Amino acid sequence: MSLGVFIFCIVVGVLCGTTGVGGIVLPPAFMYWEGMETHSAMAITLSSFMVPSLFAIATFRKRGWFDWKASLPLAVGGFVGGIPGGSLNAYVPGKWLVCLLACIIIFAGVAAVRPQKEEGGTRYAFWHRRRGLFCIGAFTGFMAGMTGAGGAVLSIPWMVAVGYSPLISMGAAMLMQVGIILTATVGNAMAGHMLWGALFWLTVALVLGFWIGMRIVMYLPVRTLRIIIGVLCVGLGFFLLFRNLLG
Repeated sequence: MSLGVFIFCIVVGVLCGTTGVGGIVLPPAFMYWEGMETHSAMAITLSSFMVPSLFAIATFRKRGWFDWKASLPLAVGGFVGGIPGGSLNAYVPGKWLVCLLACIIIFAGVAAVRPQKEEGGTRYAFWHRRRGLFCIGAFTGFMAGMTGAGGAVLSIPWMVAVGYSPLISMGAAMLMQVGIILTATVGNAMAGHMLWGALFWLTVALVLGFWIGMRIVMYLPVRTLRIIIGVLCVGLGFFLLFRNLLG
């Protein structure tokens, strides 16, 4: 891995540590700058988030930003949804699936930025129950399994849009990702897509970036963090959309 790409990965780690999203730009960076094969680029990107996700969960718990009641149903849903999603991956055209995912991410990002209205706590009541969180996780896991994208880029803006704190949403997404990453890593290793040397240095860069990002997020107001997450998701959604339509 070149020094320039390593620094770029640290910057992406800062974004992920601050907002929980951003890793989706790494596979094309590896393909274009490092000449990496597509499956290997996607495999090491997803696997590289295992250690940063565990690090983030530990940090969030220490600072009181982690809610098990919200995180567990989301994680179970993500695991359940990821199984059929991964099974359908080989049978559905990937290009159009990624375009669909991009449109959903854009919609969720816009919804996250939109100011919340006080409506007696009833408008989004379903999404604050275990069934609602399970549905978010299941749909996210299903889309992640079919497209290879990480779940956080969809679950975080969705949870923020229905009234969860950005920090609680980020912590829940980190736990959900662990299961997705674990199963994907085993599958990719068996298929021979893992580049262990590149994975090591990518993990180092992301952990460093996560550490910086999680220090930054301590000083960001909730409204500012909602806007950053929303704008970043809209940008990433358009990035995915145009990359697939023009690629």
